[in-house]
Amino acid sequence: DILLMIPFSINAPELYTNRHIFQVYQNQNDLTESTVRRFCEWFKDYHPVIIDCDDATSTKGAFTSALRRQLDQRGMQYNLTSLKTTDESFAKAFSTSRQNVVVLNTARSPELLSTFAKLKTMLATHPNVAISMFGYTEWLMYADHQTENFHRFNVYVPSPYYTNLFSPVTERLQLKYRWNFHDDMMQSLPRFALTGFDHAYFFIKGLHKYGKTFDGAAGRFGYPPVQTPLKFQRVGNGGLKNTAYMFVHYLPNHTIETINY
Repeated sequence: DILLMIPFSINAPELYTNRHIFQVYQNQNDLTESTVRRFCEWFKDYHPVIIDCDDATSTKGAFTSALRRQLDQRGMQYNLTSLKTTDESFAKAFSTSRQNVVVLNTARSPELLSTFAKLKTMLATHPNVAISMFGYTEWLMYADHQTENFHRFNVYVPSPYYTNLFSPVTERLQLKYRWNFHDDMMQSLPRFALTGFDHAYFFIKGLHKYGKTFDGAAGRFGYPPVQTPLKFQRVGNGGLKNTAYMFVHYLPNHTIETINY
């Protein structure tokens, strides 16, 4: 009856048979399914535009295929276009009466930069077109260099984590880390030191308050995560899986909000 938390692995068959297991990470199929569902809910009044970026190395085909199936099932109209199409044909894929949400079929930086350039060209001649963009978690790696474009194009990034490095809480944790370990945190996404802090705080507080009945469900206690939200749901008669997820939204007013699910 020992409780066990699995912080990294996504392959844990015992999750479906052992009620004492907490699994933090979701597998890619579950993430794709939940992202598609949440996209259709959040952007139900938008006009989706899916752009083919001609990237033979892309791993995002499963997402865009699942998204198109779900849009078709819900009767949500969308348009397809390509980075290689003419500027005139490209502009015809966008609605002038509704907010558009752009989805690429790759997460790579070169294609993202090409898309920004093509969108800017279109807006120069069609300034009445309203654009948002829906990206991938990998886009957080480009945020420092593409901050202006992210805000200009109203970018949403789906992610199981996000760190505001300029919040007072994060700055204090980084300072205390430096005091204790005489070094700065590893520059990674996510930051493993903050991941460990969130996990430890969440479980230690939960076990202290609820003991062995702690199930990690939403609302058990108030803990605003520094980086990694946790919200567990039971899988059948087995263990508990983290279902916390968010959209990191870069607003045109140069602020950032997180929309938690």
